[in-house]
Amino acid sequence: MLPSGIQQPGTMHVGPGPDQTEIYRALAEAATEGVVIHRDGIVVAANEACCSLYGYSPEAVVGRPIIDFIAPDARAEALDRGRNGTEQPYESLALHRNGSAFPVEFRGRAVALDGKPARAVTIRDLRQRKRYEQERLIGIQRFGRVFEQSPLGKAIAGPDSCFREVNPALCAMLGYSADELIGRNFLDIVYPDDRESCRRHSAALLNGEVEQFHIEERLVAKSGAPLWVSINVAPIRDPAGRVIDILGIIENVDERRRMTDALRENEERFRTIIEALPHIAFVVRPDGIAQYYNALCTLYFGELAGDSSGRLALAHPDDRSRVVAAREAAVIAEREFEVDVRLRRHDGAYRWHRFRSMPLFRDGQLDAYLCTAVDIDELRRANEILGQHVAERTAQLAASETQIRLVYEHASECHAVMLVRDDGQFVFEEANPALLRIYEKPRAAVVGHSLDEVFGADGAHEINRYLAACLRLGQPYRYERQQGERVVEAVAVPVPRSGDEPQRLVVTARDVSEARGLEEQLRQAQKMEAVGQLTGGVAHDFNNLLTVVIGNLDMLEAKLTDEQHRKLTAAARRGADRAAILTHRLLAFSRKQPLAPKQVDLNRLVAGMSELLRRSLGETVAIETVLAGGLWPTSADPNQVENALLNLALNGRDAMPSGGRLTIETANRSLDEAYAKSHSDVVAGDYVMLAVSDTGTGMSPATVAKAFEPFFTTKEVGDGSGLGLSMVYGFVKQSGGHVKIYSEPGAGTTIKIYLPRLLTAIGLVESAAAAVPTGVGHETILVVEDDADVRDYTAGVLRELGYRIVAAGDAAEASQHLAGETRIDLLFTDVGLPGGVTGRRLAEAARAQRPGLKVLFTTGYARNAIVHNGTLDPGVELIVKPFTQRDLAQKIRAVLDDPG
Repeated sequence: MLPSGIQQPGTMHVGPGPDQTEIYRALAEAATEGVVIHRDGIVVAANEACCSLYGYSPEAVVGRPIIDFIAPDARAEALDRGRNGTEQPYESLALHRNGSAFPVEFRGRAVALDGKPARAVTIRDLRQRKRYEQERLIGIQRFGRVFEQSPLGKAIAGPDSCFREVNPALCAMLGYSADELIGRNFLDIVYPDDRESCRRHSAALLNGEVEQFHIEERLVAKSGAPLWVSINVAPIRDPAGRVIDILGIIENVDERRRMTDALRENEERFRTIIEALPHIAFVVRPDGIAQYYNALCTLYFGELAGDSSGRLALAHPDDRSRVVAAREAAVIAEREFEVDVRLRRHDGAYRWHRFRSMPLFRDGQLDAYLCTAVDIDELRRANEILGQHVAERTAQLAASETQIRLVYEHASECHAVMLVRDDGQFVFEEANPALLRIYEKPRAAVVGHSLDEVFGADGAHEINRYLAACLRLGQPYRYERQQGERVVEAVAVPVPRSGDEPQRLVVTARDVSEARGLEEQLRQAQKMEAVGQLTGGVAHDFNNLLTVVIGNLDMLEAKLTDEQHRKLTAAARRGADRAAILTHRLLAFSRKQPLAPKQVDLNRLVAGMSELLRRSLGETVAIETVLAGGLWPTSADPNQVENALLNLALNGRDAMPSGGRLTIETANRSLDEAYAKSHSDVVAGDYVMLAVSDTGTGMSPATVAKAFEPFFTTKEVGDGSGLGLSMVYGFVKQSGGHVKIYSEPGAGTTIKIYLPRLLTAIGLVESAAAAVPTGVGHETILVVEDDADVRDYTAGVLRELGYRIVAAGDAAEASQHLAGETRIDLLFTDVGLPGGVTGRRLAEAARAQRPGLKVLFTTGYARNAIVHNGTLDPGVELIVKPFTQRDLAQKIRAVLDDPG
């Protein structure tokens, strides 16, 4: 029997045979859409929907084999299902009258017709559903591309709030990789204070209380820093309407939030800025009510209405609709807008203004609009005049192509356009004259030829590799290559192409040999600096040792009466003095000697040394001085300048073993930016030059390159220490100057020293010799020195000079003496002390306890605690190691007797 509840199928067309009433009844029970009844495979009845679906008239359907209405490819399955009597629906292909196949769903069921078995088949048209599924598939694919390429962060999470998919923008925003996020609960990266709000919103979405929601909250980046974001959340539902996933679109609003907070915290400053603006400015609420006008606004318009309609009346009638439309669109989008509008001045005149309104947010909500109006009336008039010249300019632009071509042709850089052939070969499509010159080839031998043809297979191999890398990366590629003695830097840039256009590359090349030379100069300077650091440390240790050696030799020599023993100690003393000179030169090279700069007149200094130089150089060397008139003063340590001049003069003498001429010259010089650019250690400006030239053997370029290095010498072993020029180099650099050697083998040598010009007088070059005093019997000196030998020697010398001595090995021990009741007249301390407390800090603490306490520092080399930029700090007294008994006695007495 047929199941009940089947609707009447409509008008039925029945062939001869069974009773029509039973046919209607069978069709009505079996059909919901198209219905056909067949017996033994022959159609005996079909409803209107079935005939319409296949495109046949009723008469053409009844009596035909039902297999005729099934597409050939689907007939085997249909026959099989008919034989098995299955009643499960299945998808198949029906055959339309026009011969086209279309998707349908068949569902067959056995029925009784006229007391005999038959089969009723319902036919559902699936074309519309298939189109929908196809469109949905396309939509999903498009969504996937948008998801991945979106500049906004996007994520898909399950109902359990665990990430299923994240896009690259979200990973970049938070600093996580996709693998670190997928499978992780979204609440794990929500800032703790915001989790409850996020959980509440998510529950409302899943429970169907809201269809979607927007929230601003803080997420925690991988670095641990909180990040404000704006999140729009919507559900993804299955066909039954169940939420299967949640889509979140996440935008970084951290900067906007910070700006909003800053705006709230600085509202008063903001008002001050608005008042100071040279333009009309006012602030209005979103409802149009004015909050603030600056003084210029009132002055320009007069008294204004507080609502927006009153302000709108200030606009020219022809401009009002345009202003209203722009404002409404901006208000809806909560964004800024800008419009040019004519505004009525207080005297009734209209002038063009550029009106701009910018939204201001507070706690993520629109709070007000900042509006400004800039008078552009004159600019508009200028633009009108400019518009009259557009046609003329258009014609000129046509001519500009020729001008650009001229620039291209005469450019100093090499330019080429490379065409990539189908076989991967790079062919010159264009080359400018500069490129042809650098490769020394005619245009005909380059343009239209491949790299192999222009340079040969070996020469083109490297360039091919670079250009291929540019194509592989799809972005500009920079490379260098050696071409003879030149270094060529090139940049290859792929040209975007469309359609079937061949790929092109634009290649620009330039000679960077000069730049690489400057880099080599920098490396040389860094090498000299490193050597200086090493030599400074060595000199410091030697000075401590020499202080003990020289001091004890002095004391021993004073006590010996035997002439033979005195000669031995004198020889030892001479050796120690030479070692002291070497350490001073090492300190000069490393720029760690304490300088006492004063105003120096180089002409006067050179003249004063004339007699010393003549005695030192001997009769075979003629000395000539060329002193400039109006010479600028300079600031330098005069003793070091004298030592430098003497060293250069002696080097010149040694370069003229058979005699010659030594020329000493002074001059004012200005070293410009071009010179400074080619000498990385030079600052452009005014300098005073001191030059020493000889007519000796000269130096090779290799010798010149090493001349300033310590211990480098061309003299025989024992004839020189190799520290003369390095001392000069260090002193000049420490004084902020520059030194340059000009020399060629057989053509003599000139060494020029440039010392900075002094613009403000700082003192005179004078010194007074001091006597060799002793103590007066009641003065106490606190000696602080971490080196036990130096401390014992210093204490012994001072006791012999008549002073009472208290000794300490570090700042902590010295502080104990200072805190006691022992009278202390002078603190004599090393600058560098163990335990992290320097001599300078010890002296400051001592003077705080004992105001007026005299302090004398000592050091083996310049310490930043009391020497900065090579110069002693004001008010600091210092004696440099190694020192003799006489040096120490004079300095101690000078400090004690100083009334300051």
